[in-house]
Amino acid sequence: MLRFEPLTEELVRRYYGKPQPYTMRGRALMRGEEVVGIFGIYRDQGFDIAFAQAKDGLWQEPPPPWFKRIIVSAMHTILSLRDPTKPLYAYAEPTRRNSGLLLEHFGFEPLNNGGYRWP
Repeated sequence: MLRFEPLTEELVRRYYGKPQPYTMRGRALMRGEEVVGIFGIYRDQGFDIAFAQAKDGLWQEPPPPWFKRIIVSAMHTILSLRDPTKPLYAYAEPTRRNSGLLLEHFGFEPLNNGGYRWP
Protein backbone atom coordinates (compact mmCIF):
# COMPACT_ATOMS: atom_id res chain seq x y z
CA MET A 1 0.00 0.00 0.00
CA LEU A 2 1.36 3.43 -0.94
CA ARG A 3 0.96 6.48 1.28
CA PHE A 4 2.22 10.06 1.41
CA GLU A 5 4.24 11.53 4.27
CA PRO A 6 5.67 15.03 4.79
CA LEU A 7 9.20 15.14 3.41
CA THR A 8 11.90 15.25 6.09
CA GLU A 9 15.69 15.34 5.90
CA GLU A 10 15.72 11.73 7.06
CA LEU A 11 13.40 10.62 4.24
CA VAL A 12 15.49 12.54 1.68
CA ARG A 13 18.63 10.84 3.00
CA ARG A 14 16.93 7.43 2.80
CA TYR A 15 15.81 8.06 -0.80
CA TYR A 16 19.14 9.35 -2.14
CA GLY A 17 21.42 7.44 0.21
CA LYS A 18 23.08 10.66 1.39
CA PRO A 19 22.14 14.19 2.52
CA GLN A 20 21.39 16.73 -0.19
CA PRO A 21 23.04 20.18 -0.40
CA TYR A 22 19.73 22.04 -0.09
CA THR A 23 16.54 21.88 1.92
CA MET A 24 13.68 20.14 0.16
CA ARG A 25 10.04 20.79 1.00
CA GLY A 26 7.36 18.40 -0.18
CA ARG A 27 6.11 14.88 0.33
CA ALA A 28 7.50 11.39 0.25
CA LEU A 29 5.72 8.45 -1.30
CA MET A 30 6.11 5.45 0.99
CA ARG A 31 5.63 1.71 0.52
CA GLY A 32 5.81 0.38 4.03
CA GLU A 33 9.00 1.93 5.41
CA GLU A 34 10.65 2.31 1.97
CA VAL A 35 10.77 5.73 0.32
CA VAL A 36 9.77 5.01 -3.30
CA GLY A 37 9.27 8.59 -4.49
CA ILE A 38 9.75 12.22 -3.47
CA PHE A 39 8.42 15.49 -4.83
CA GLY A 40 8.27 19.16 -3.90
CA ILE A 41 10.40 22.29 -4.18
CA TYR A 42 13.95 23.21 -3.25
CA ARG A 43 15.73 26.55 -3.48
CA ASP A 44 18.98 26.84 -5.40
CA GLN A 45 20.81 30.18 -5.69
CA GLY A 46 17.57 32.06 -4.98
CA PHE A 47 15.47 30.13 -7.50
CA ASP A 48 12.60 27.79 -6.62
CA ILE A 49 13.05 24.44 -8.38
CA ALA A 50 10.28 21.84 -8.61
CA PHE A 51 11.34 18.20 -8.41
CA ALA A 52 9.67 14.81 -8.59
CA GLN A 53 11.39 11.45 -8.66
CA ALA A 54 10.17 7.87 -8.34
CA LYS A 55 12.04 4.59 -8.11
CA ASP A 56 12.15 2.43 -11.22
CA GLY A 57 9.53 0.01 -9.93
CA LEU A 58 6.89 2.74 -9.99
CA TRP A 59 7.76 4.36 -13.32
CA GLN A 60 6.04 2.36 -16.04
CA GLU A 61 5.05 2.98 -19.65
CA PRO A 62 2.28 3.46 -20.21
CA PRO A 63 1.64 4.72 -16.68
CA PRO A 64 -1.19 2.92 -14.88
CA PRO A 65 -4.17 5.03 -13.67
CA TRP A 66 -3.04 4.92 -10.02
CA PHE A 67 0.38 6.37 -10.99
CA LYS A 68 -1.31 9.19 -12.89
CA ARG A 69 -3.14 10.10 -9.67
CA ILE A 70 0.20 10.21 -7.83
CA ILE A 71 1.62 12.55 -10.49
CA VAL A 72 -1.40 14.88 -10.21
CA SER A 73 -1.12 14.85 -6.40
CA ALA A 74 2.58 15.70 -6.69
CA MET A 75 1.82 18.68 -8.92
CA HIS A 76 -0.87 19.94 -6.52
CA THR A 77 1.65 19.71 -3.67
CA ILE A 78 4.31 21.56 -5.68
CA LEU A 79 1.89 24.37 -6.59
CA SER A 80 0.75 24.69 -2.97
CA LEU A 81 4.39 25.13 -1.83
CA ARG A 82 5.48 27.67 -4.45
CA ASP A 83 5.82 31.38 -3.85
CA PRO A 84 3.37 32.87 -6.37
CA THR A 85 5.45 36.05 -6.61
CA LYS A 86 8.42 34.12 -8.05
CA PRO A 87 8.84 31.96 -11.12
CA LEU A 88 9.07 28.22 -10.60
CA TYR A 89 11.68 26.22 -12.52
CA ALA A 90 12.09 22.51 -13.22
CA TYR A 91 14.34 20.17 -15.17
CA ALA A 92 13.21 17.15 -17.14
CA GLU A 93 14.68 13.88 -15.94
CA PRO A 94 16.99 12.83 -18.79
CA THR A 95 16.65 9.12 -18.00
CA ARG A 96 12.84 9.22 -18.10
CA ARG A 97 11.24 9.27 -21.52
CA ASN A 98 8.58 11.96 -21.91
CA SER A 99 9.41 13.74 -18.64
CA GLY A 100 9.70 17.03 -20.55
CA LEU A 101 6.30 16.43 -22.13
CA LEU A 102 4.85 15.84 -18.68
CA LEU A 103 6.22 19.19 -17.48
CA GLU A 104 4.71 20.90 -20.52
CA HIS A 105 1.40 19.11 -19.88
CA PHE A 106 1.28 20.76 -16.45
CA GLY A 107 2.01 24.20 -17.91
CA PHE A 108 5.79 24.52 -17.71
CA GLU A 109 7.36 26.27 -20.68
CA PRO A 110 10.68 25.02 -22.12
CA LEU A 111 13.72 27.31 -21.83
CA ASN A 112 16.79 27.45 -24.05
CA ASN A 113 19.02 25.89 -21.36
CA GLY A 114 17.09 22.62 -21.13
CA GLY A 115 15.10 23.74 -18.11
CA TYR A 116 11.43 24.63 -17.79
CA ARG A 117 9.63 27.59 -16.24
CA TRP A 118 6.17 27.89 -14.78
CA PRO A 119 4.75 31.15 -16.13
